Amino acid sequence: MRSVSEEYLLRLGTNETQVEAIKYALGIDSSLTSKELFENLTYPSKRLDGIETKLEEHHYQYLLHNTPTPNYTKNTLSGTWFKVSNFFGELLAIAGKDQKYGHHETQLFKLINDLCPLDALSKEYVNVTLLIPNQEIKGSEESQHHELEGYNAKWQWYKLRKNQVKSQIESDPTWSLKLFLAFSFMGLANTSIDKKNGSKLLYGLLNTSNSLNDFHFYDSALYRDWIKTNGTAPERVDNIFTQTLNNSAYLTVSDKIANAVDEPSLVKLLALPSVELNTKKQIQFASTSALKDRGSKDPSHFINSAKNIRLALNYLFCMTSGTAITLQIPIEPVGAKMKHWQLNTPLIIAPIEWVKLIEGMKKKKTGKRRENYDASALPTNEDGSAIQYRDLENISNSEKHKAMSDMLAKTININDDADTSGQLDRSMPNIEPDEEW
Repeated sequence: MRSVSEEYLLRLGTNETQVEAIKYALGIDSSLTSKELFENLTYPSKRLDGIETKLEEHHYQYLLHNTPTPNYTKNTLSGTWFKVSNFFGELLAIAGKDQKYGHHETQLFKLINDLCPLDALSKEYVNVTLLIPNQEIKGSEESQHHELEGYNAKWQWYKLRKNQVKSQIESDPTWSLKLFLAFSFMGLANTSIDKKNGSKLLYGLLNTSNSLNDFHFYDSALYRDWIKTNGTAPERVDNIFTQTLNNSAYLTVSDKIANAVDEPSLVKLLALPSVELNTKKQIQFASTSALKDRGSKDPSHFINSAKNIRLALNYLFCMTSGTAITLQIPIEPVGAKMKHWQLNTPLIIAPIEWVKLIEGMKKKKTGKRRENYDASALPTNEDGSAIQYRDLENISNSEKHKAMSDMLAKTININDDADTSGQLDRSMPNIEPDEEW
């Protein structure tokens, strides 16, 4: 049976509408029609008394149908858990069709190596990967553990290489707006930019590809005064990363986008409303990277951090199913004052719970801060009993996140002599773990 943390993972996926909407916005084959997507859009932020420019259905029809289609490569990673016996006894192992290990290991290594390579960072592009796990256990389905034996971990992996992304940017004037839509469906894009929401990640990516000018930005306080007084329009903000640090900015479309959605008369000085999905129980996404903790003085910090991320990804890919989308965002020349805000590290964007689990591995096992773990000392309830899945409903989110990241770290056999508390060992592909473990 699955452990508590493994059972927990099955409930962290995204609902089908959210998955398909993200794919649709990025130009990947989706089960949603444009009409269905439009029916699921909502504009919750009426900050300017409804004066925002609202792109209508025919704009989205043009945006998502009458522009160049990205040329993604598509691969499938599929592995099934089997019970096997060897000299040491029984264990569970994951392998490809007909229990063939080699192909599955090769495909898994290629995927993880693409998401978080150990070699030098590319100076030509930023590797950005969206991990969108399926929601495999829904609602209040039975709280008992589900069997791991026989489970097929299947991931569809779409990849758009640097030259293809660059070609898309050059040939599709609405590329930035599509990226905005995809990120808004993950809760990572907002037309009111401030340091408290996750929108700066998107604008960092746009700046990296020198596409930030596809939108115009205005100081929110000055913009609101202009709307109220109908006076002189405010000047555009040159650098949203520094000039809006302690306030916020409104986002408008450029002539390039307005003309491209077949609406040259669109009033470009009016802000776009935030676009969200109106589906229930949406998953909030977050990001992580091997260079997130740049303050480390340990010269091997990147390698150690990357290895820990890879180990966590190896486990997550084997325990869940879903969609992975990799975009190689080209690093283009920008003005000197904007260069500091270009991204240069592989980024992984995933549901915030996944990111917390990955970060838990990273922080606990990075450089000189490594800790020794005893896998027999799993988190327990107040009465000392082992935590069961039903117990997670009675603890706070912060306690739950800590407990799950601890259990994840312990489940991955950090200690060779760990007590697995009667569970069968899990045998996963070897992705070059840190020899010092």
